[in-house]
Amino acid sequence: MHKNIKASDKTVVYRPREGTICLDEVKRCISMPEYNAAIATCTNPHNEIVVDELAMDQLREFVMCIAAMYRNNPFHAFEHAW
Repeated sequence: MHKNIKASDKTVVYRPREGTICLDEVKRCISMPEYNAAIATCTNPHNEIVVDELAMDQLREFVMCIAAMYRNNPFHAFEHAW
């Protein structure tokens, strides 16, 4: 398994296994359905989509963890990636 080495209270260093990228790890953890063009053209208004509160809390925590890993670099900061 990869190592997340905490270098300080503010910095997390991510080191994936040799020959892999972080997406490889995500693919192992999150199963995604095959792409379906008919579904991708969904026309439901975004404000009609209901997301469970627990899912929103988990997503918020996930995004906060990702944001915390960014360093103070104006060209590769969380705000720029966002």
